Amino acid sequence: KLVKAENPDLSPEDDSLAFWDIYDSVHKAEFLKKKEEENLARLDKKYGVFAPAATNNDKKYFTIENSNVKLKISSMGGQIVEAHVKDYISYHDFKDSASTASSIQLFDEDSTMHFLRLRNNEFDSINTLDLNFEVAEATASSIRLRAKTNDTSKYLEFHYHLDDSSYVANYDINFVGLHKDLDPNKMDLRWNMTGLSTEKLASQERTICGVMFKCEGENRDYLNERGSDALNEFGTD
Repeated sequence: KLVKAENPDLSPEDDSLAFWDIYDSVHKAEFLKKKEEENLARLDKKYGVFAPAATNNDKKYFTIENSNVKLKISSMGGQIVEAHVKDYISYHDFKDSASTASSIQLFDEDSTMHFLRLRNNEFDSINTLDLNFEVAEATASSIRLRAKTNDTSKYLEFHYHLDDSSYVANYDINFVGLHKDLDPNKMDLRWNMTGLSTEKLASQERTICGVMFKCEGENRDYLNERGSDALNEFGTD
């Protein structure tokens, strides 16, 4: 049975409860260190060189804008989570006399998801949504976000930038020093979005809204909005 000494002048070495307090604290520290080492080993195995970017869960938000567009970007995944078109408002804001809205919001963080699915040379799948990007350079209309690796000369960079008076969001993906770590033939870019309602009737939105895409140097092209459609425009062969 352990009994705390009543003599306050008794040294901690002779106080049985003080001894076990010290023992427990050392044991706990060793246990936490072991768990941290196991967690780092697990991240190394799953994310390879990107393990450092997967250990930081401190999500932050950044904003870039020009005279026409405002974008909100999350550090987690380095993805755009909000898009606003200035000087337009939704029907609901138009009808709400108390509304102070000065822009129309196209999507929010709950209605969009954008990521790269990568594979390293060990055939492990890496989703950029699991990586926390850090700011490398930022201005009012441009931001460079990087997912760091265990080598400062290697990183994945997302560069978002807006030209003056443009509605186009430029998006560059830069793989720096990663040619030996990633398989260039096994990369997918995915973007899912459910647009927010902006018109009076859903039937009107379905009639007048569309989605288009354009390859650099080519004209706009469309897929069928009212049915199943597919187009192989981006072959890698």
